[in-house]
Amino acid sequence: MNNVLTSNVPARTGQTASYAKGDDGDLKKGIAWPIPRFTDNSDGTVTDHLTGLIWLKNADFFGPKEFPEALNVCNGLADGQGGLSDGSSTGDWRLPNINEIMSLIDRGQYIPALPGDHLFENVQSELYYWSSTSNHGSTFIAWSIRAYNGNVSSKNYDQHSHFVWPVRGGLSLSPAPPSPVYRTGQTASYAKGDDGDLKKGIAWPIPRFTDNSDGTVTDHLTGLIWLKNADFFGPKEFPEALNVCNGLADGQGGLSDGSSTGDWRLPNINEIMSLIDRGQYIPALPGDHLFENVQSELYYWSSTSNHGSTFIAWSIRAYNGNVSSKNYDQHSHFVWPVRGGLSLSPAPPSPPVGFAVE
Repeated sequence: MNNVLTSNVPARTGQTASYAKGDDGDLKKGIAWPIPRFTDNSDGTVTDHLTGLIWLKNADFFGPKEFPEALNVCNGLADGQGGLSDGSSTGDWRLPNINEIMSLIDRGQYIPALPGDHLFENVQSELYYWSSTSNHGSTFIAWSIRAYNGNVSSKNYDQHSHFVWPVRGGLSLSPAPPSPVYRTGQTASYAKGDDGDLKKGIAWPIPRFTDNSDGTVTDHLTGLIWLKNADFFGPKEFPEALNVCNGLADGQGGLSDGSSTGDWRLPNINEIMSLIDRGQYIPALPGDHLFENVQSELYYWSSTSNHGSTFIAWSIRAYNGNVSSKNYDQHSHFVWPVRGGLSLSPAPPSPPVGFAVE
């Protein structure tokens, strides 16, 4: 595999085609994917070298399940089932949390939205897969992701049967993967094996954010630097959202950070999703965030296009972290500029305390 810097900078989204200056395909921000990204372990599992997670090769061994049964079948999976000969025992496998299953999504692919070199079998391209992450405070709604295009939405436990894709691993191993998955923020548990029970992923630094007293806020989890005012520009159509971010500089938006035109950008979908806290609601941001004027009920643009589209881009709702794609000219969404967080040496700022991988 290629040598890639290990940090918590979000990985690239997979978009490579560019449709406008400053879009995701133009800038390609984030940790580059290792080559090869996947290894078939010849034991019924596939390792993702980007995250260190190990997935069941058969993405449809269990068929569609309601959410409680999805947790149960994953908790009970072991060697001898599902084509496994990996020596795993009951309790080694789990239903992935929403950050884990989102880590497989390639925004440059479609039907399914998985990397072109994936080695999985029986992926249900048109349909949703459960995650173990609940909608905030809910004992009957969980987040799911559509393999068709990477859409993220929440579904009632007893009104939907979705597919199940077990995962294991992702611990602090040596060597560490380039882009390990971090925790979702869910802490309440409603069932054995759910996200709040297991809390898998990199723990968030304490404090997570620093107000730099120059109109910016640094996120120590990712190294990204955000405009403190989350509504300086107001709602914009997508092309204008790109333009205003590209043109942002010191002296605008409360900035006194010395930044120049071209330093700021519209975040890609992985970058803006990194702010989401699945344990919070209205807005779905960490409770210790230091931002101002967050538009809690509404959507924010990302710079990432829906696959192959010159007129549809991904956006995220600050209300609850829902991810959906919207037409450029039919929607005006809010704009939250970001800078920094590149895959450079030195790595993003080390968190002060409380940093761990579990």
